[in-house]
Amino acid sequence: MSRRIKCPDCKQLCGKGKASVVVVQRLEVLYRKLLKCGPQSPLIKYLPRDIFDAIKRKATMYDMNLLDCLQAGFQHYEYVDLYAAGPDCYNTVAKLIDMVSELDFFL
Repeated sequence: MSRRIKCPDCKQLCGKGKASVVVVQRLEVLYRKLLKCGPQSPLIKYLPRDIFDAIKRKATMYDMNLLDCLQAGFQHYEYVDLYAAGPDCYNTVAKLIDMVSELDFFL
């Protein structure tokens, strides 16, 4: 059994710590679709480009990523559907969770 250590770059206990290229590409496609919806989607309010860029490449030690957390949100643009796909997702997508919880939603 391999021993997992903390990565000095991301400070997370993980195997990889980064989402795959395929996941990042899929996120980019979905984000562009979200932008086309315009201000009707509350998710745009909580996921500005800088936040999106900061977390789109992150993955948890269980290989969960932003796509896993926002899958429903990208399908239903009229809601902010945000799920913690694993126990350490709260740390991985903390910037987004903080934005949503600070403003006007309850988690």
